[in-house]
Amino acid sequence: MTRWRVLIAPDSFKGSLSSVEVARALADGWRRGRPGDEVIIAPLADGGEGTLTAIEAGGGWEWQEVPATDPIGRPIRARWLRSTDGDHAVIELAEASGLSLVPRERRDPIRASTLGTGQVLRAVLDGGIRHIVLGIGGSATTDGGAGILEALGARFGPDGIDLAGLDTRLSETELRIACDVTNPLLGPRGAAATYGPQKGATPDDVRELDHRLTLLADALEAATGRRERETSGAGAA
Repeated sequence: MTRWRVLIAPDSFKGSLSSVEVARALADGWRRGRPGDEVIIAPLADGGEGTLTAIEAGGGWEWQEVPATDPIGRPIRARWLRSTDGDHAVIELAEASGLSLVPRERRDPIRASTLGTGQVLRAVLDGGIRHIVLGIGGSATTDGGAGILEALGARFGPDGIDLAGLDTRLSETELRIACDVTNPLLGPRGAAATYGPQKGATPDDVRELDHRLTLLADALEAATGRRERETSGAGAA
């Protein structure tokens, strides 16, 4: 029998198994059926839930844990990854702001906040790391990242957004976003319409969330002079 080299590179099975668990299960089955083959596993992720686990499996990363708040304001411990050389970090939005953190009966898409993810990001900056990847997806939130901005010093009021207190370390930081969708922020393909229902949003909630995101986009454009609402991926979950 010819000896094969087999690459197993799955994503997670949503709500059941991480990509690492899927890869190991497939590899175990393959080895039982063809014990002479060389099997290589390379778990994948799309920025959503399980991204940290998939990246850590490749080696060269260390688990870190910090206090944060979940989407409905409860205290939790959230994990992130630091490279073994100490120069890079990976944060997963779902770790502090994930839908899986909130029991179905307590899901509140109108009030759910990404504040906890901002707290994790602030802790990473406190650690001196200036090369950061933020994986987004699998969240319980539709706040446009307003909670993250708040944790980093932005202030929201009736007159818009005040960025004067925004953490100055961001200006010296390379921050990349990892996601696999191209949705704009607003409208029928936007964040609220596309992902709101899976987070518990009713049709009325979707309209309210889209309205709030419109106001947020207006305020950010006024504060920064940049228009990003149609940017591909601006409506990622």
